[in-house]
Amino acid sequence: MSRAPHEDLLDSLRSSTWFSEVDPEQLTGVAERVETVALEAGEHLFRQGDPGDALYLVVAGRLRAFGVRDDGGEIPLAEIGPGGSVGEIQLLTGGERTACVAALEASRLIKVPTEVFDELAAASPAMLERMIAVNRRRLDRSLLAEGLPSLLGALDEEALLFLETEVEWIDLERGELLFDRGDAGEAMYVLLRGRLAAVSAGADGAEHELAQIGRGECVGEMGLLTGSRRSVAVRALRDSRLVRFSRESFDRVVARFPQALAGVTKVLVQRLLRTTPGAESAPATATVRTIAVLPARGDLAIEGFLERLVGALRGRGPTLRLSRERIRRHFGARGDLGPAGDGPASMRLKAWLDDQELAHRFVVYEPDATATPWTATCLRQADQVLVVTEAGRPPEAGRVDALLACETRSDVKARSTLIVLHEDADRKPSGTGGILDLLGLERHQHVRAGRTEDVARLARLFDGRALGLALGGGGARAFAHIGVLRALEEAGIEVDMIGGTSVGSFMAAMYAMGWTPEAMVEASRKGFLERRPFRDPTLPVFGLVAGRRGRKVSRELLGEPEIEDLWINFFAVSANLTTASQVIHSRGGLVDAVAASMSVPGAIVPVVSGHDLLVDGGVLNNLPSDVMRGRCGGRVIAVDVSPENELSVATKGERLPSPWKVLWSHVNPFMQPMQVPHLMSILMRASTLASVQNERLARWQADLYLKPPVDRFGLFEMSAIDEIVELGYRYACEKLAAWSLEGEPPTLPP
Repeated sequence: MSRAPHEDLLDSLRSSTWFSEVDPEQLTGVAERVETVALEAGEHLFRQGDPGDALYLVVAGRLRAFGVRDDGGEIPLAEIGPGGSVGEIQLLTGGERTACVAALEASRLIKVPTEVFDELAAASPAMLERMIAVNRRRLDRSLLAEGLPSLLGALDEEALLFLETEVEWIDLERGELLFDRGDAGEAMYVLLRGRLAAVSAGADGAEHELAQIGRGECVGEMGLLTGSRRSVAVRALRDSRLVRFSRESFDRVVARFPQALAGVTKVLVQRLLRTTPGAESAPATATVRTIAVLPARGDLAIEGFLERLVGALRGRGPTLRLSRERIRRHFGARGDLGPAGDGPASMRLKAWLDDQELAHRFVVYEPDATATPWTATCLRQADQVLVVTEAGRPPEAGRVDALLACETRSDVKARSTLIVLHEDADRKPSGTGGILDLLGLERHQHVRAGRTEDVARLARLFDGRALGLALGGGGARAFAHIGVLRALEEAGIEVDMIGGTSVGSFMAAMYAMGWTPEAMVEASRKGFLERRPFRDPTLPVFGLVAGRRGRKVSRELLGEPEIEDLWINFFAVSANLTTASQVIHSRGGLVDAVAASMSVPGAIVPVVSGHDLLVDGGVLNNLPSDVMRGRCGGRVIAVDVSPENELSVATKGERLPSPWKVLWSHVNPFMQPMQVPHLMSILMRASTLASVQNERLARWQADLYLKPPVDRFGLFEMSAIDEIVELGYRYACEKLAAWSLEGEPPTLPP
């Protein structure tokens, strides 16, 4: 007596890898709803790009899977025989077929439609978990292939198989420690998915973020190479997946891939160069891959901003925009996949999101308008959260707090940045500092309507390709910075962050306000030549110059903006005489920051901040390329206008002439005036000696180090402004052209 076809189907389902542990009654109920498919040799089961609407079990015969290149050529992938299956990945993640499948010989298959599979998955979570585990192994292979070539070079199939035997896979949940300060440095890790932060405990006992580690970066390499204990703790900022190389496994990897040692050493050197001294410097930023966008008001329309942002990101790589509606459209009847948890829907969603993050350079998440599980999922997946507000309309702080707090699994939150939208591009920002305080945020960016450069700047920042410009102090020689800025503009190179020391901070402030180089020249001419800000003598108790005139001139030129209200992110550097430390001014009054940065000790009265005395930043850091390196997260150009040798004297003997002789030589028309340094020049030079000694470090911290030929000009030779600007311009044009022809072109913006 022959068996009924129904019984044969049931036996095939029971013996399959996926359905062997499904409840027999459940299988019996669905056996009548599956169907058999017969293929002749050479016949296609499906083609690349077809909808993924079913899983197929191979009962007899043999199939081949292959991809199709853009030129039509085939890429062999696998052969599948009896007991195997095809199409299961699309049942997990939805979407189109990623490969073609055709019969090598006459074959018989069982087709399990999507709706039948969903019923079985709901009844047997273990089946779904096994399928997700298989998908994870496929993703792991892809992650290795994508994340390790930066250290090891190109990897073929044999190399991947070798590496799979040498690594240990590590999963961290958001907030979980990878290792703590003082732990033994016995392994190195490579982050393949997620985001980490290096943190240290401050004097207040709270954790302070030092740097972020993004996908493809290694961590722990110092301990592996030196055997030293961990100097910082590393914590997961989001759910993360890493591979661990023990010392023994790393030795075996180096034996097979000698370039691995050079790759790790390069990473170590770059990380040391990124280290920014001073507790007030911002943490370096790893590249961002996933972004969640939250409106700060319930009635704020951000569709236009989202379109502009996604467009800018697509210019830097494949970008996917995801909302709850997009998920529903993708998964069809199974579209309500927002809730976080351990159920089948959540597991399927997570598997799909992992796939998308692997396939795209950027994923932009759109949370719901309220604190829903989908909102929590968006925040959990995000490397960066953008809180969007509109100039002139106060944010709803309670609403923002509720949205940010809906991801409750950990106290560790994604880094958040305030985005201020400006409909009137000509109206200066105001009140940004208050909004930051209200929302408890530290970072911000201004985005003007109709200004493509503002969203392009966001894209560069997220891509790790931002450009930071550090301007050094040097008196009148700092006018050369204006020429450099003009050359950068003509080369099409956008400045994404700018900072400076002493007069360099004044130049940086003008540019951060959105001024053109031409406007900067005119303002400098008026401020330094016509108004003479240093003609403000006082009783020499705290300094020779009171500084009040300088502040008045600065207010006339700059107004009284807050640093947070500048179009381009800005900082100034001063030195704290009280605590013997560097101060980074990135918030508060702009004029106060510039005044502190330009207060030469002994020459100009110090600026009082609380109970501390602040003086010219050149005392500790006359060229703040290290500060820019720590804050920018991209490339750094440093412009040095301070000479190595200065204040030489043309006198006979071992002593300086008396002041009366010097004065007489200048008033007597029959004498050659004696060229000797005056008190202000001596004080200014003395204030920067330590910084000049650190010039080599400043060079190392910069991707491009510029030193315009302006040494022959004196510190107070303000009348030479036009010549100095032109020298800076011509020099920068030559250097930028040469850099373009070398291996490190200035394509930071393209």
